[in-house]
Amino acid sequence: MDPATSTQTIQAIPYTAWQQAVFVVLFIVVVLVLLNWQSKQQEKWQAFIQERDRQWQEWMKETNCQTTDAMEHVTEALEKLTHKIDVTVVGKLDAHDSKVEDRINAAMAEIRSKGKV
Repeated sequence: MDPATSTQTIQAIPYTAWQQAVFVVLFIVVVLVLLNWQSKQQEKWQAFIQERDRQWQEWMKETNCQTTDAMEHVTEALEKLTHKIDVTVVGKLDAHDSKVEDRINAAMAEIRSKGKV
């Protein structure tokens, strides 16, 4: 066997089994480290999202309470205004109805008196 040929054969053969095993183990370690890192990042992200959701829910609850309180005040104000308008309008309508009734009665009396004459 020619020494030049044996050198070429050795260079053409891939790494030995133990060298390949080292590469496989390194690859597995890198993959496991990346998966562990990703898991930690995902847990941090989920915790962040849960905290934001909790804050959002608290804000919405507070805002809804404020809105409800404000609407109660608006309702009270509208009820007071309606009552004032009712009292004012009813008084004016009663006075107007009395005047109209008086005019009608006067007109009827005039018609009756003209009819008798």
